[in-house]
Amino acid sequence: NFLDRLDTVDLTIETPSDGIQGYTQKWFKIDQLYRKYMFHASKSMASQAHDLLDKLNNKIEDLYTNDFLLKLGDNWQVQVDQLDHWLIPSVKKQWEFYYDYLRLYVEANRRKKIYVVISDALRYEIGEELVGLIRNEDRYDADVEAMLSTLPSYTQLGMAALLPHETLRIDPSNGKNVVYVDDKDSRGTKNRSQILEQINGVAIQAEDLLKLTTPESRDFVKLYDVVYVYHNVIDNIGDKRATENETFDAVERAFSEILDIIRKLTNANANNILITADHGFLYQQSKIEESDYISDQPRRADDITIDRRFVIGKTLDEHPSYKKFTASQLGIAGEFDVQIPKSINRLRQSGSGSRYVHGGASLQEILVPVLVVNKKRESDTRKVKVSII
Repeated sequence: NFLDRLDTVDLTIETPSDGIQGYTQKWFKIDQLYRKYMFHASKSMASQAHDLLDKLNNKIEDLYTNDFLLKLGDNWQVQVDQLDHWLIPSVKKQWEFYYDYLRLYVEANRRKKIYVVISDALRYEIGEELVGLIRNEDRYDADVEAMLSTLPSYTQLGMAALLPHETLRIDPSNGKNVVYVDDKDSRGTKNRSQILEQINGVAIQAEDLLKLTTPESRDFVKLYDVVYVYHNVIDNIGDKRATENETFDAVERAFSEILDIIRKLTNANANNILITADHGFLYQQSKIEESDYISDQPRRADDITIDRRFVIGKTLDEHPSYKKFTASQLGIAGEFDVQIPKSINRLRQSGSGSRYVHGGASLQEILVPVLVVNKKRESDTRKVKVSII
């Protein structure tokens, strides 16, 4: 399936909206098939069958990296280079998540409880597969659409954007890049709960929710109109040098845990559930080639933060290897600039992994899913008679 789809794919992009539509309707499937192939191939190799798969693995890896990932990244970069603000009309924006998805639930005249599951690094193609898994569960329905993440596409900013707010502000001092939601520190579950209090909401870690008994979870959700559940498996494993090679294994584990979270919530009488993410990611199973690193490193200073896919600092210079945005062009308060390495290029970071990265503007990094999950009133399954032919 991967080889057939890649053989016929057209990666032409005429406009930014064209790129969004192309990825969410067609191209995501190549990322998905690559992930599924590599996941199952790694299991086969673990069972001593690797000699049979070596040649095919190398072929798949070469085609994915050079004929898809690089070409799509280069074509998309042409569109990103033309943007003077981080806005694309054809797709909903992560920083308007509350207004697009939650406001109708929490307004006084339509007060309904809503549950938001935020799974770190659940990129669009993973969310699309998750929809099918949820529909296979009895008594659930689900749909998915894409949302444009904040830029840079990193955890602190993406998590903050999903909270109710009027303004987002980054403080680049000390290289920590703390994100403030209406001047409130948005780091950690406790701070996010305090921000959610204004809409009678609360934040909880997924592992803490799953530990609750059914009576305890029912008592818990009764107290709030909005519950944010934070889940972190993919990013926790992929974003570490020692474990980044297990990224696709982490995705399969994430599927299982998110289904457990849905069951836990619906058993506590939850009917309306949203599932989304802070950012996506780029991942290659093979070692990164030297040509994928930017040779022109940004200048290093106390007021500059350098990550593998973005740079934040004051008065950053224009450079042909980077796309530069000011804070105002990104819709963020603060006095700083952001440089994004073009296409799928990376910056060298001592002690960091290189195959799993995020923070940049590739379609895989900046398109995250929003799944709308509803509990059906009736079961999808029923007993039937069986005749033996």
